[in-house]
Amino acid sequence: MGAWLLLMAAAMPAFGQKYDYQLRVNDVGAIKKIYLGYWYGGKALLLDSAQIDQVKNTAQFAGNKSLPAGQYFFANDLSTATLDFIINGENNLEFSTTSGYAWADSFFVAKSKENTPYFFWKNAKKERESQLSTARTMLDMLKKSTKDRLVLEEKSREVRRLREEVDSFSRIQKVKYPDLLFAKIIAAETPPAIPVTISPIGKDGQVNPAYMQFFRNHFWDGYDFADERMLYTPVLARKADDWMQLQPANIDSVKAQLDIAVKKASVNKKTYQLLLRLLFERLDKPSYGGNETMIVHMFDRYYPSATAAGIDTATWMRMEYKVSNYRPTLPGAIAPPIVLQDTAGNYVSLYDFKAKYTLLYFFNPLCSHCVESTPGIYQQTKALAAKGIRVFAVSTETEPEIWKNYVKTTVPEWTCVAEFTKSSALEKTYATSSLPNLLLLNEDKKVVIRRLPLPELGKVLQMIGK
Repeated sequence: MGAWLLLMAAAMPAFGQKYDYQLRVNDVGAIKKIYLGYWYGGKALLLDSAQIDQVKNTAQFAGNKSLPAGQYFFANDLSTATLDFIINGENNLEFSTTSGYAWADSFFVAKSKENTPYFFWKNAKKERESQLSTARTMLDMLKKSTKDRLVLEEKSREVRRLREEVDSFSRIQKVKYPDLLFAKIIAAETPPAIPVTISPIGKDGQVNPAYMQFFRNHFWDGYDFADERMLYTPVLARKADDWMQLQPANIDSVKAQLDIAVKKASVNKKTYQLLLRLLFERLDKPSYGGNETMIVHMFDRYYPSATAAGIDTATWMRMEYKVSNYRPTLPGAIAPPIVLQDTAGNYVSLYDFKAKYTLLYFFNPLCSHCVESTPGIYQQTKALAAKGIRVFAVSTETEPEIWKNYVKTTVPEWTCVAEFTKSSALEKTYATSSLPNLLLLNEDKKVVIRRLPLPELGKVLQMIGK
Protein backbone atom coordinates (compact mmCIF):
# COMPACT_ATOMS: atom_id res chain seq x y z
CA MET A 1 0.00 0.00 0.00
CA GLY A 2 1.29 3.47 -0.77
CA ALA A 3 0.25 7.01 0.03
CA TRP A 4 -2.98 8.65 -0.98
CA LEU A 5 -4.17 11.80 -2.60
CA LEU A 6 -6.61 13.07 -5.10
CA LEU A 7 -6.36 14.86 -8.42
CA MET A 8 -9.28 17.23 -8.65
CA ALA A 9 -8.20 19.14 -11.76
CA ALA A 10 -7.99 17.47 -15.15
CA ALA A 11 -4.23 18.04 -15.42
CA MET A 12 -1.72 17.73 -12.60
CA PRO A 13 -0.27 21.17 -11.81
CA ALA A 14 3.29 21.70 -10.74
CA PHE A 15 3.61 21.85 -6.97
CA GLY A 16 3.96 25.48 -5.92
CA GLN A 17 2.05 26.74 -8.93
CA LYS A 18 -0.49 29.43 -8.08
CA TYR A 19 -3.50 27.68 -6.59
CA ASP A 20 -5.53 28.49 -3.51
CA TYR A 21 -4.62 25.07 -2.17
CA GLN A 22 -2.38 22.18 -3.17
CA LEU A 23 -1.93 18.85 -1.43
CA ARG A 24 0.68 16.32 -2.54
CA VAL A 25 1.60 12.81 -1.44
CA ASN A 26 4.95 11.36 -2.52
CA ASP A 27 5.94 7.73 -3.15
CA VAL A 28 2.48 6.44 -4.00
CA GLY A 29 2.44 2.66 -4.19
CA ALA A 30 0.12 0.22 -5.97
CA ILE A 31 -3.04 2.21 -5.32
CA LYS A 32 -5.01 3.00 -8.46
CA LYS A 33 -7.86 5.10 -7.12
CA ILE A 34 -7.96 7.49 -4.24
CA TYR A 35 -10.57 9.64 -2.50
CA LEU A 36 -10.50 12.91 -0.62
CA GLY A 37 -13.14 13.48 2.00
CA TYR A 38 -14.07 15.73 4.85
CA TRP A 39 -16.43 15.76 7.83
CA TYR A 40 -19.46 17.90 8.38
CA GLY A 41 -22.26 17.46 10.86
CA GLY A 42 -20.93 14.08 11.93
CA LYS A 43 -20.98 12.67 8.39
CA ALA A 44 -18.04 11.68 6.20
CA LEU A 45 -18.43 13.30 2.79
CA LEU A 46 -16.37 12.73 -0.36
CA LEU A 47 -15.06 15.66 -2.37
CA ASP A 48 -13.81 13.72 -5.36
CA SER A 49 -11.85 10.72 -6.59
CA ALA A 50 -9.11 10.20 -9.14
CA GLN A 51 -6.66 7.74 -10.64
CA ILE A 52 -3.05 7.85 -9.41
CA ASP A 53 -0.32 9.00 -11.79
CA GLN A 54 1.68 5.76 -11.78
CA VAL A 55 4.54 7.24 -13.85
CA LYS A 56 5.41 10.03 -11.42
CA ASN A 57 4.50 7.90 -8.41
CA THR A 58 2.96 11.03 -6.94
CA ALA A 59 -0.57 12.28 -6.48
CA GLN A 60 -1.74 15.82 -6.18
CA PHE A 61 -4.93 17.62 -5.33
CA ALA A 62 -5.34 21.30 -6.18
CA GLY A 63 -8.07 23.85 -6.58
CA ASN A 64 -8.92 27.52 -6.77
CA LYS A 65 -10.91 27.78 -3.57
CA SER A 66 -9.42 27.45 -0.10
CA LEU A 67 -10.60 24.50 1.99
CA PRO A 68 -12.45 25.40 5.19
CA ALA A 69 -10.74 24.50 8.45
CA GLY A 70 -11.55 21.04 9.76
CA GLN A 71 -10.60 17.37 9.73
CA TYR A 72 -10.08 15.73 6.34
CA PHE A 73 -9.11 12.24 5.18
CA PHE A 74 -7.68 10.32 2.25
CA ALA A 75 -8.90 6.83 1.41
CA ASN A 76 -7.97 4.36 -1.30
CA ASP A 77 -9.38 1.40 -3.19
CA LEU A 78 -7.25 -1.21 -1.38
CA SER A 79 -7.93 -0.58 2.30
CA THR A 80 -10.60 0.55 4.72
CA ALA A 81 -7.98 2.57 6.60
CA THR A 82 -7.95 6.33 6.17
CA LEU A 83 -5.25 8.96 6.47
CA ASP A 84 -6.68 11.74 8.63
CA PHE A 85 -5.21 15.23 8.61
CA ILE A 86 -6.06 18.81 9.55
CA ILE A 87 -6.69 21.83 7.36
CA ASN A 88 -6.46 25.11 9.22
CA GLY A 89 -5.17 27.89 7.01
CA GLU A 90 -2.36 25.75 5.57
CA ASN A 91 -3.22 25.32 1.91
CA ASN A 92 0.05 23.77 0.66
CA LEU A 93 0.79 20.43 2.32
CA GLU A 94 3.15 17.67 1.25
CA PHE A 95 2.69 14.16 2.65
CA SER A 96 5.55 11.62 2.69
CA THR A 97 6.29 8.20 4.16
CA THR A 98 9.44 6.32 5.02
CA SER A 99 7.67 2.99 4.62
CA GLY A 100 7.65 1.15 1.33
CA TYR A 101 4.28 -0.29 2.31
CA ALA A 102 2.70 2.73 3.86
CA TRP A 103 -0.03 2.50 6.44
CA ALA A 104 -1.99 5.51 7.61
CA ASP A 105 0.21 6.02 10.67
CA SER A 106 3.51 5.94 8.71
CA PHE A 107 3.06 9.39 7.14
CA PHE A 108 4.54 12.71 8.12
CA VAL A 109 3.86 16.18 6.77
CA ALA A 110 6.74 18.51 6.06
CA LYS A 111 6.72 21.82 7.92
CA SER A 112 3.04 21.77 8.87
CA LYS A 113 2.12 23.72 11.97
CA GLU A 114 -0.98 21.57 12.51
CA ASN A 115 -0.12 18.16 11.09
CA THR A 116 3.46 17.67 12.25
CA PRO A 117 2.48 17.63 15.95
CA TYR A 118 -0.84 15.93 15.12
CA PHE A 119 0.86 12.97 13.43
CA PHE A 120 3.43 12.76 16.24
CA TRP A 121 0.60 12.63 18.78
CA LYS A 122 -1.20 9.86 16.87
CA ASN A 123 1.88 7.63 16.75
CA ALA A 124 2.88 8.26 20.37
CA LYS A 125 -0.68 7.65 21.56
CA LYS A 126 -0.79 4.36 19.66
CA GLU A 127 2.33 3.15 21.50
CA ARG A 128 0.85 4.08 24.89
CA GLU A 129 -2.46 2.40 24.06
CA SER A 130 -0.59 -0.77 23.12
CA GLN A 131 0.86 -0.88 26.66
CA LEU A 132 -2.61 -0.25 28.09
CA SER A 133 -4.09 -3.06 25.99
CA THR A 134 -1.45 -5.49 27.27
CA ALA A 135 -2.19 -4.52 30.88
CA ARG A 136 -5.94 -4.99 30.36
CA THR A 137 -5.36 -8.42 28.85
CA MET A 138 -3.29 -9.39 31.88
CA LEU A 139 -6.01 -8.15 34.22
CA ASP A 140 -8.63 -10.23 32.39
CA MET A 141 -6.41 -13.30 32.69
CA LEU A 142 -5.88 -12.69 36.41
CA LYS A 143 -9.62 -12.38 36.99
CA LYS A 144 -10.02 -15.88 35.60
CA SER A 145 -7.10 -17.40 37.48
CA THR A 146 -7.19 -15.83 40.95
CA LYS A 147 -9.52 -14.34 43.51
CA ASP A 148 -6.70 -12.63 45.40
CA ARG A 149 -8.12 -9.16 45.94
CA LEU A 150 -4.71 -7.54 46.51
CA VAL A 151 -3.33 -8.92 43.25
CA LEU A 152 -6.38 -7.82 41.29
CA GLU A 153 -6.40 -4.36 42.87
CA GLU A 154 -2.72 -3.87 42.06
CA LYS A 155 -3.23 -4.77 38.40
CA SER A 156 -6.38 -2.61 38.28
CA ARG A 157 -4.37 0.36 39.58
CA GLU A 158 -1.79 -0.25 36.87
CA VAL A 159 -4.51 -0.26 34.20
CA ARG A 160 -5.96 2.97 35.56
CA ARG A 161 -2.49 4.57 35.70
CA LEU A 162 -1.80 3.67 32.07
CA ARG A 163 -5.24 4.88 31.04
CA GLU A 164 -4.58 8.18 32.78
CA GLU A 165 -1.17 8.43 31.09
CA VAL A 166 -2.83 8.10 27.69
CA ASP A 167 -5.46 10.70 28.56
CA SER A 168 -2.94 13.08 30.18
CA PHE A 169 -0.77 12.89 27.07
CA SER A 170 -3.79 13.97 25.03
CA ARG A 171 -4.80 16.74 27.46
CA ILE A 172 -1.34 18.28 27.40
CA GLN A 173 -1.59 18.89 23.66
CA LYS A 174 -4.06 21.70 24.31
CA VAL A 175 -1.58 23.25 26.75
CA LYS A 176 1.37 22.94 24.35
CA TYR A 177 -0.58 24.09 21.28
CA PRO A 178 -3.39 26.34 22.57
CA ASP A 179 -3.98 27.96 19.17
CA LEU A 180 -4.06 24.82 17.01
CA LEU A 181 -7.19 23.07 15.80
CA PHE A 182 -5.77 19.55 16.13
CA ALA A 183 -5.23 20.11 19.87
CA LYS A 184 -8.78 21.36 20.26
CA ILE A 185 -10.12 18.25 18.47
CA ILE A 186 -8.08 15.99 20.76
CA ALA A 187 -9.16 17.86 23.90
CA ALA A 188 -12.82 17.50 22.89
CA GLU A 189 -12.56 13.70 22.68
CA THR A 190 -10.41 13.16 25.76
CA PRO A 191 -12.31 12.00 28.90
CA PRO A 192 -12.44 14.45 31.81
CA ALA A 193 -9.74 14.17 34.48
CA ILE A 194 -11.41 12.52 37.47
CA PRO A 195 -9.91 13.22 40.91
CA VAL A 196 -7.92 10.31 42.32
CA THR A 197 -10.07 10.54 45.44
CA ILE A 198 -13.03 9.20 43.45
CA SER A 199 -12.52 5.51 42.84
CA PRO A 200 -14.13 3.96 39.74
CA ILE A 201 -15.11 0.93 41.82
CA GLY A 202 -17.19 1.17 44.99
CA LYS A 203 -16.76 -0.86 48.17
CA ASP A 204 -19.35 -3.34 46.89
CA GLY A 205 -17.17 -4.12 43.87
CA GLN A 206 -19.58 -2.38 41.48
CA VAL A 207 -19.12 0.82 39.49
CA ASN A 208 -18.96 3.78 41.87
CA PRO A 209 -22.04 6.02 41.28
CA ALA A 210 -20.03 9.09 42.34
CA TYR A 211 -17.43 8.28 39.67
CA MET A 212 -20.07 8.02 36.95
CA GLN A 213 -21.85 11.16 38.10
CA PHE A 214 -18.61 13.17 37.97
CA PHE A 215 -17.94 11.78 34.50
CA ARG A 216 -21.41 12.78 33.28
CA ASN A 217 -21.25 16.25 34.83
CA HIS A 218 -17.90 16.99 33.15
CA PHE A 219 -18.46 15.05 29.93
CA TRP A 220 -18.63 18.16 27.73
CA ASP A 221 -15.87 20.15 29.44
CA GLY A 222 -13.33 19.70 26.64
CA TYR A 223 -15.65 20.56 23.75
CA ASP A 224 -15.65 24.15 22.47
CA PHE A 225 -19.26 24.66 21.37
CA ALA A 226 -18.54 28.21 20.16
CA ASP A 227 -15.98 27.12 17.55
CA GLU A 228 -17.77 26.31 14.27
CA ARG A 229 -14.65 24.62 12.92
CA MET A 230 -15.55 21.71 15.17
CA LEU A 231 -18.56 21.07 12.94
CA TYR A 232 -16.06 20.00 10.25
CA THR A 233 -14.88 17.12 12.42
CA PRO A 234 -16.50 13.83 13.55
CA VAL A 235 -16.13 14.76 17.22
CA LEU A 236 -19.65 15.94 18.07
CA ALA A 237 -21.24 12.82 16.54
CA ARG A 238 -18.83 10.55 18.41
CA LYS A 239 -19.50 12.33 21.67
CA ALA A 240 -23.25 11.97 21.08
CA ASP A 241 -22.70 8.20 20.78
CA ASP A 242 -20.65 8.13 23.99
CA TRP A 243 -23.19 10.33 25.79
CA MET A 244 -25.91 7.78 25.05
CA GLN A 245 -23.84 4.99 26.63
CA LEU A 246 -23.28 6.97 29.83
CA GLN A 247 -26.87 7.76 30.74
CA PRO A 248 -28.43 6.32 33.92
CA ALA A 249 -31.65 4.32 34.01
CA ASN A 250 -33.58 7.13 35.70
CA ILE A 251 -35.41 9.04 32.95
CA ASP A 252 -35.51 12.31 34.91
CA SER A 253 -31.74 12.20 35.25
CA VAL A 254 -31.39 11.66 31.51
CA LYS A 255 -33.63 14.69 30.88
CA ALA A 256 -31.43 16.78 33.17
CA GLN A 257 -28.26 15.65 31.39
CA LEU A 258 -29.84 16.38 28.01
CA ASP A 259 -30.84 19.87 29.08
CA ILE A 260 -27.30 20.55 30.34
CA ALA A 261 -25.78 19.49 27.01
CA VAL A 262 -28.22 21.52 24.91
CA LYS A 263 -27.71 24.60 27.08
CA LYS A 264 -23.94 24.38 26.58
CA ALA A 265 -24.46 24.08 22.81
CA SER A 266 -26.74 27.12 22.68
CA VAL A 267 -23.73 29.47 22.44
CA ASN A 268 -23.67 28.72 18.71
CA LYS A 269 -26.80 28.31 16.61
CA LYS A 270 -25.36 25.77 14.14
CA THR A 271 -23.82 23.65 16.89
CA TYR A 272 -27.04 23.81 18.90
CA GLN A 273 -29.13 22.61 15.94
CA LEU A 274 -26.65 19.85 15.07
CA LEU A 275 -26.51 18.51 18.63
CA LEU A 276 -30.31 18.39 18.74
CA ARG A 277 -30.38 16.40 15.50
CA LEU A 278 -27.66 13.98 16.59
CA LEU A 279 -29.28 13.22 19.95
CA PHE A 280 -32.78 12.97 18.46
CA GLU A 281 -31.52 10.42 15.89
CA ARG A 282 -29.83 8.33 18.58
CA LEU A 283 -32.75 8.44 20.99
CA ASP A 284 -35.20 7.46 18.26
CA LYS A 285 -34.14 3.83 18.27
CA PRO A 286 -35.80 0.81 19.96
CA SER A 287 -34.91 0.68 23.62
CA TYR A 288 -36.62 -0.26 26.83
CA GLY A 289 -34.86 2.58 28.63
CA GLY A 290 -37.53 5.18 27.89
CA ASN A 291 -36.24 6.62 24.64
CA GLU A 292 -39.72 7.53 23.43
CA THR A 293 -40.23 9.60 26.56
CA MET A 294 -37.02 11.42 25.75
CA ILE A 295 -38.10 11.97 22.15
CA VAL A 296 -41.33 13.58 23.30
CA HIS A 297 -39.42 15.66 25.86
CA MET A 298 -36.97 16.84 23.20
CA PHE A 299 -39.66 17.72 20.70
CA ASP A 300 -41.84 19.60 23.17
CA ARG A 301 -38.92 21.52 24.64
CA TYR A 302 -36.62 22.17 21.69
CA TYR A 303 -38.66 21.86 18.51
CA PRO A 304 -41.36 24.57 18.81
CA SER A 305 -41.05 25.17 15.06
CA ALA A 306 -39.04 24.05 12.05
CA THR A 307 -37.26 27.41 11.93
CA ALA A 308 -36.17 27.27 15.57
CA ALA A 309 -34.72 23.79 15.08
CA GLY A 310 -33.06 24.63 11.77
CA ILE A 311 -34.93 21.99 9.76
CA ASP A 312 -37.39 22.09 6.88
CA THR A 313 -41.13 22.12 7.54
CA ALA A 314 -41.70 18.65 6.07
CA THR A 315 -39.11 17.12 8.42
CA TRP A 316 -40.63 18.94 11.40
CA MET A 317 -44.10 17.65 10.50
CA ARG A 318 -42.83 14.07 10.26
CA MET A 319 -41.28 14.45 13.70
CA GLU A 320 -44.50 15.89 15.10
CA TYR A 321 -46.48 12.98 13.65
CA LYS A 322 -44.07 10.45 15.17
CA VAL A 323 -44.19 12.13 18.57
CA SER A 324 -47.98 12.27 18.55
CA ASN A 325 -47.99 8.51 17.91
CA TYR A 326 -45.68 7.91 20.86
CA ARG A 327 -47.70 9.88 23.40
CA PRO A 328 -50.57 7.39 24.05
CA THR A 329 -48.21 4.54 24.94
CA LEU A 330 -45.38 6.24 26.79
CA PRO A 331 -44.16 4.40 29.91
CA GLY A 332 -46.50 5.20 32.78
CA ALA A 333 -49.57 5.68 30.58
CA ILE A 334 -52.54 3.31 30.64
CA ALA A 335 -52.42 1.24 27.46
CA PRO A 336 -55.22 2.26 25.03
CA PRO A 337 -58.16 -0.16 25.00
CA ILE A 338 -58.20 -3.18 22.71
CA VAL A 339 -61.35 -5.23 22.16
CA LEU A 340 -61.07 -7.71 19.28
CA GLN A 341 -62.18 -11.22 18.35
CA ASP A 342 -60.16 -14.32 19.15
CA THR A 343 -59.94 -17.40 16.90
CA ALA A 344 -63.31 -18.64 18.20
CA GLY A 345 -65.03 -15.38 17.30
CA ASN A 346 -65.39 -14.21 20.91
CA TYR A 347 -64.61 -10.58 21.76
CA VAL A 348 -61.73 -10.26 24.22
CA SER A 349 -60.77 -7.07 26.05
CA LEU A 350 -57.20 -6.21 27.00
CA TYR A 351 -58.49 -4.61 30.21
CA ASP A 352 -60.19 -7.89 31.22
CA PHE A 353 -57.05 -9.91 30.53
CA LYS A 354 -55.78 -11.09 33.93
CA ALA A 355 -52.00 -11.08 34.34
CA LYS A 356 -49.38 -9.76 36.72
CA TYR A 357 -47.46 -8.68 33.63
CA THR A 358 -48.83 -8.61 30.10
CA LEU A 359 -46.60 -8.92 27.07
CA LEU A 360 -48.60 -7.07 24.44
CA TYR A 361 -47.28 -8.51 21.21
CA PHE A 362 -48.16 -7.08 17.80
CA PHE A 363 -47.38 -9.43 14.94
CA ASN A 364 -48.68 -10.64 11.60
CA PRO A 365 -48.21 -14.18 10.20
CA LEU A 366 -47.74 -12.53 6.78
CA CYS A 367 -44.70 -10.66 8.13
CA SER A 368 -41.42 -12.51 7.54
CA HIS A 369 -39.71 -10.93 10.58
CA CYS A 370 -42.67 -11.97 12.73
CA VAL A 371 -42.59 -15.54 11.45
CA GLU A 372 -38.88 -15.67 12.25
CA SER A 373 -39.19 -14.21 15.78
CA THR A 374 -42.52 -15.49 17.11
CA PRO A 375 -41.63 -19.16 17.78
CA GLY A 376 -38.68 -18.12 19.94
CA ILE A 377 -40.79 -15.67 21.91
CA TYR A 378 -43.42 -18.35 22.39
CA GLN A 379 -40.87 -20.77 23.85
CA GLN A 380 -39.41 -18.08 26.14
CA THR A 381 -42.82 -17.19 27.58
CA LYS A 382 -44.52 -20.59 27.57
CA ALA A 383 -43.50 -21.61 31.08
CA LEU A 384 -44.10 -18.20 32.69
CA ALA A 385 -47.90 -18.17 32.78
CA ALA A 386 -47.78 -19.78 36.23
CA LYS A 387 -45.85 -16.72 37.43
CA GLY A 388 -48.49 -14.37 36.06
CA ILE A 389 -46.63 -13.39 32.90
CA ARG A 390 -48.95 -13.84 29.94
CA VAL A 391 -49.01 -12.85 26.27
CA PHE A 392 -51.81 -10.89 24.60
CA ALA A 393 -51.04 -11.13 20.88
CA VAL A 394 -52.64 -8.77 18.38
CA SER A 395 -52.68 -9.07 14.60
CA THR A 396 -54.03 -6.38 12.27
CA GLU A 397 -54.64 -6.28 8.53
CA THR A 398 -54.08 -10.02 8.20
CA GLU A 399 -55.92 -12.85 6.43
CA PRO A 400 -58.41 -14.66 8.74
CA GLU A 401 -57.69 -18.26 7.75
CA ILE A 402 -53.93 -17.79 7.57
CA TRP A 403 -53.98 -16.14 11.00
CA LYS A 404 -56.19 -18.82 12.60
CA ASN A 405 -54.04 -21.63 11.25
CA TYR A 406 -50.83 -19.91 12.41
CA VAL A 407 -52.19 -19.41 15.93
CA LYS A 408 -53.31 -23.03 16.13
CA THR A 409 -50.01 -24.50 14.96
CA THR A 410 -47.45 -22.04 16.35
CA VAL A 411 -48.79 -20.19 19.44
CA PRO A 412 -51.75 -22.25 20.70
CA GLU A 413 -51.38 -21.21 24.37
CA TRP A 414 -51.39 -17.47 23.73
CA THR A 415 -54.46 -15.26 23.83
CA CYS A 416 -54.60 -14.05 20.24
CA VAL A 417 -56.98 -11.49 18.73
CA ALA A 418 -57.13 -9.91 15.30
CA GLU A 419 -58.57 -7.05 13.27
CA PHE A 420 -58.95 -7.81 9.58
CA THR A 421 -60.00 -4.41 8.23
CA LYS A 422 -57.48 -2.34 6.31
CA SER A 423 -56.06 0.94 7.68
CA SER A 424 -56.32 -0.17 11.28
CA ALA A 425 -56.78 2.66 13.79
CA LEU A 426 -55.13 0.43 16.37
CA GLU A 427 -51.87 0.47 14.43
CA LYS A 428 -51.79 4.26 14.61
CA THR A 429 -52.74 4.31 18.30
CA TYR A 430 -49.94 1.94 19.22
CA ALA A 431 -47.53 3.15 16.48
CA THR A 432 -46.95 -0.42 15.28
CA SER A 433 -45.85 0.35 11.73
CA SER A 434 -42.77 -1.80 12.35
CA LEU A 435 -43.47 -5.43 13.24
CA PRO A 436 -43.02 -7.36 15.41
CA ASN A 437 -43.65 -4.88 18.21
CA LEU A 438 -43.59 -5.73 21.90
CA LEU A 439 -44.79 -3.80 24.96
CA LEU A 440 -44.67 -4.76 28.62
CA LEU A 441 -47.68 -3.80 30.78
CA ASN A 442 -48.09 -4.14 34.52
CA GLU A 443 -51.12 -5.53 36.36
CA ASP A 444 -52.99 -2.23 35.96
CA LYS A 445 -52.24 -2.25 32.21
CA LYS A 446 -49.82 0.66 32.54
CA VAL A 447 -47.01 0.67 30.00
CA VAL A 448 -43.75 -0.36 31.65
CA ILE A 449 -41.66 -0.79 28.51
CA ARG A 450 -42.53 0.37 25.03
CA ARG A 451 -40.90 -1.05 21.88
CA LEU A 452 -38.99 -3.69 23.82
CA PRO A 453 -36.09 -4.94 21.65
CA LEU A 454 -36.58 -8.65 21.08
CA PRO A 455 -32.95 -9.54 21.96
CA GLU A 456 -33.56 -8.03 25.42
CA LEU A 457 -36.72 -10.05 26.08
CA GLY A 458 -34.94 -12.82 27.95
CA LYS A 459 -33.31 -10.34 30.33
CA VAL A 460 -36.63 -8.63 31.01
CA LEU A 461 -38.46 -11.94 31.57
CA GLN A 462 -35.79 -13.01 34.03
CA MET A 463 -36.11 -9.72 35.90
CA ILE A 464 -39.91 -9.72 36.22
CA GLY A 465 -40.15 -13.47 36.74
CA LYS A 466 -38.22 -13.49 40.01
